[in-house]
Amino acid sequence: TITKGDLPDAMYTASVTNPAPADCVTSNTLTFAVVPPPKVLKVTPDIVCNAQSDVTLTIQGTGFLGITDSSATSLPTVSIGTSDFTPTLSGCTTLDGLVAKVETCTELTITVPQGTLTTGNHAIRVVNPKPGDCNSEEVVELTEVEEDEDPVLQRALEIIRPAVEEAV
Repeated sequence: TITKGDLPDAMYTASVTNPAPADCVTSNTLTFAVVPPPKVLKVTPDIVCNAQSDVTLTIQGTGFLGITDSSATSLPTVSIGTSDFTPTLSGCTTLDGLVAKVETCTELTITVPQGTLTTGNHAIRVVNPKPGDCNSEEVVELTEVEEDEDPVLQRALEIIRPAVEEAV
């Protein structure tokens, strides 16, 4: 068992050695990776109107994993509120030497079906597939506006509202 924080994020090789008096050592080594949790840096666009049409979102960050073994491909799950989405991946680099094909990616794209989001702010969370099933911990928000709201005005109000409330 590897306890959280015991090993820094990196690729490792392992072999087995029996204790004395046998002192046997495996002739082959296994490679494994310790990866950081996914990190969401930005969502584009960050203001949407989902009432009239589907919305395509691009989520930028680091550590988004795609894992392909002999039977299936597993992708991260993107959660917005109580809705989960399966993304497409891009900006990927393969982690060589592992049994499964593992890619670490920097961009996710999802399509949110029309009417899925309610008006307001929604936190976005990314969970990597098992066995690297860490989740993002930072809060990046998406704002859903009503059809008749001006998204630029709404975003400006969101930015200045905390300062105004603090000053009052």
